[in-house]
Amino acid sequence: RSLADDLDLANRLLELSPQSRLIYEPAAIVHHYVHEDRLTWHYFWRRCFWASRSKVSIMRGLGTAANMQADRTFVRRSLSVGVATGLRQFLGGDIGGLERALSIIAGLGLSAIAYVTGLVEWNIAAWRRRENASAL
Repeated sequence: RSLADDLDLANRLLELSPQSRLIYEPAAIVHHYVHEDRLTWHYFWRRCFWASRSKVSIMRGLGTAANMQADRTFVRRSLSVGVATGLRQFLGGDIGGLERALSIIAGLGLSAIAYVTGLVEWNIAAWRRRENASAL
């Protein structure tokens, strides 16, 4: 499944039942293979950028079903818990803790830049569509 499929399903479920909540279960046990190519910095940076950039068109395409609440919650939790945990680990002598904290910050920053890029591209494309429609 793709990111678009997951976003589409989650947002449409919440539109059908807005009082409901989709719950992430961290204790769930999932076994799946992750190819070694996905364990590289190059993949991490690409994924942060392209997933966030494409999210704009996905969300715009969902119309009223679009819901960014899960994304906002993820960002808040990543910044508060993830970065704090990494810094605490670093202060406890684990240099990897600092690397993890900085990776979270860099990934979220790149994702924000990509989302803004997607918004600009979406608005330029919408403007061009309006210009072309008015020229007809």
